[in-house]
Amino acid sequence: FWLQRNLSKVYAEATDAKLKAQEVLEILKTASDDRELENQLVLLLGYGQFDFIKTLRTHRHMILYCTLLASSQSASEKAKIEEKMKNDPDLVWILQALSETDRSDAVQDDRERRVSSKKNRGEDGDQDTMETENGTTETISNPQHVVNLEDLVFAQGSHYMANKSCRLPDGSYRLQKKGYEEVHVPALKPSALDPGEVLYPISNLPKYAQPAFDGYKVLNRIQTRMVKAALESDENILLCAPTGAGKTNVALLCILREIGKHVMSDGTINVDEFKMIYIAPMRSLVQEVVGNFTKRLNPFGLKVAELTGDHQLSREQINETQLIVCTPEKWDIITRKGGERSYTQLVRLIILDEVHLLHDDRGPVLEAVIARTIRTIETTQ
Repeated sequence: FWLQRNLSKVYAEATDAKLKAQEVLEILKTASDDRELENQLVLLLGYGQFDFIKTLRTHRHMILYCTLLASSQSASEKAKIEEKMKNDPDLVWILQALSETDRSDAVQDDRERRVSSKKNRGEDGDQDTMETENGTTETISNPQHVVNLEDLVFAQGSHYMANKSCRLPDGSYRLQKKGYEEVHVPALKPSALDPGEVLYPISNLPKYAQPAFDGYKVLNRIQTRMVKAALESDENILLCAPTGAGKTNVALLCILREIGKHVMSDGTINVDEFKMIYIAPMRSLVQEVVGNFTKRLNPFGLKVAELTGDHQLSREQINETQLIVCTPEKWDIITRKGGERSYTQLVRLIILDEVHLLHDDRGPVLEAVIARTIRTIETTQ
């Protein structure tokens, strides 16, 4: 959509541009007047985008309703929006302008098809002549070349994204959009517990760890299987599980293991004795992790901070932070500097998210970080 395309010029990450577009759309929809609209957009996008904000304010209704029509999920939803526009004197002209544009596009497309058809009929390369029995000549079309698609299929199949067919599970459906297609696949239902399998209750966790799981009654299946290794052992863990399986809570259990080592007799935590590093591949994911763990670790008085190219930390801020969430490149730079050893030596836990990116362009950076960490462990123990 127009709104997201323009925001993508400012926000490099596609997910960031999409989220900002949704927030801008909500402001366009709910702001009571132009003054409130402008103030909210400045707070969201910053003063550097004032020209873009001015465009949004000037063409507020056009941008809002064109986007709503283009993103409507069904014909009935689109009809409701059009009906609302017809009944509003401030909006009906937009609908009329869109109708005229659609008619002009249809006429132009029809004209181009006719011109193309005439050109094809007049080209010698596409046609031959044949002499008939009465001595006249007749124009005939050359036979079309038949392509055998079977010969073009890769023998390796899905490895090259060349499957012959894709069968979607029951309950899936497709939505045709302007310029793209949406495919909705229902979430898998969890399978029944095995005989004798019991989910781990939060009440069985150590007392100091329970506040991190406020609102939870039990761990899920993967977390139940990992709780002993994560909370009672210092061994390295490699966990592979689907998106949404609960890997973040397993990482939290590892964090709680480290916190438990520094709980003093009066119940307080000696926050000056340790630091933990959470490495995430994208800045948008870093921000999400910071928000999540800030809330979960708040009962312990631990500070969580982001360290990326966009968000720097001073030496004092790093000293005050117990959980640093950063990108692989940023941690690679920090661990290369000899002068930063004062706090890198306090690191007791490193969590690497999306470690499968080792087999990607950023793999060498991850590999260097891991190798440097292992070497540090070997030389200090």
